[in-house]
Amino acid sequence: PATADIPILMLTAVAQKSGFEFSPETDKDFMPVEAFLEKPLDPERLLEAIAALVKG
Repeated sequence: PATADIPILMLTAVAQKSGFEFSPETDKDFMPVEAFLEKPLDPERLLEAIAALVKG
């Protein structure tokens, strides 16, 4: 599809609630995203992650 090249950044609090942590390296088949960030997060960290994904 036309959106196939759009990177996906997942914001999650799953580890906080369940202890289960996502990783792009180990969970690519289960959750095909380019990056995971744990909530709560610093807004500056979010902007850095977005910039890195946009740069490719």
